[in-house]
Formats: sequence, structure tokens, C-alpha cells
Amino acid sequence: VTAPSTTTFDASVVSDGHIKIINDQGKFHTQINNNAFPPVMSYIEPQKPTSTGITFIDHQRKRFAELVNTASVIGIIGVHINPEDRHIWDPLAQCQAKLVYCAGKISASKFECWRSKNRTHRRDRVLKGYFEDKFENICSELGL
Repeated sequence: VTAPSTTTFDASVVSDGHIKIINDQGKFHTQINNNAFPPVMSYIEPQKPTSTGITFIDHQRKRFAELVNTASVIGIIGVHINPEDRHIWDPLAQCQAKLVYCAGKISASKFECWRSKNRTHRRDRVLKGYFEDKFENICSELGL
């Protein structure tokens, strides 16, 4: 939840400021019910901009890209590909790390399609199945 220090009013309301992390569920519900600004979040809808905690969200996206670029192996478990989430999939497409992807057949098939367009000649591994069933394989591929 954010306590806005910068607020912009135009066609939409945008706030940015200090981020306060709330771990207590009661305090969280109080903030949700009594605060005019929504929690820090980044919307999945591509045409809807981040409205709260813009600096925080941008920092998290940059940090994700940095971590991806320095990793040697990355596990992606149960995540469906959404090409519009460029802040996630662009760094993964460009990194040198081995990707270990584990999901059901439909998601795995979509990942393989994405991979064939974005990560040719890489040593990625696709595990078609679910976390519980592929746990040992995941650990082995990740070197755990």
C-alpha cells in the first residue's frame, strides 16, 4: 500500500511515493477499505497503465531484468506465457541462462512456440507436467 507523495490528476489519477509493506491481514483490510489509493500493483491489461507505486514497479521490473541477466539457470514453474508481459518475457528471451520450464501440456506447448521464436539454439528444458509430478526433475535440472 502506498502513501502518495506525488499525485497527478488528468484523465486518470496516478500516485507515486513511499511504499509501506503490510504483513498483518487486519491492517491490510483497513488500508484497502479506508485508503483512496489502491495497493501497489501492475495491471495485466496492456492498455491500462500502472497507477500506484510507479517508481516501485519500475524498480522491480529493472531488478528482475538484472537478476535474469546474471543467472545461469532459471526455473519457470506453472506460468502461462503472455507475450504482452514484455517486462517478463523480453529479459527471458534475451538472457544467456538455461530456462527450465514446467507446466501442463497446453502451457508447455505455448512456451515451446515462444521459445522457437525467441530462444533458438539455447539449452532450455521443457518439462510437460505439474510441479508435484515433476518436482525431482525440476530439482535435477536446476542443480538443486
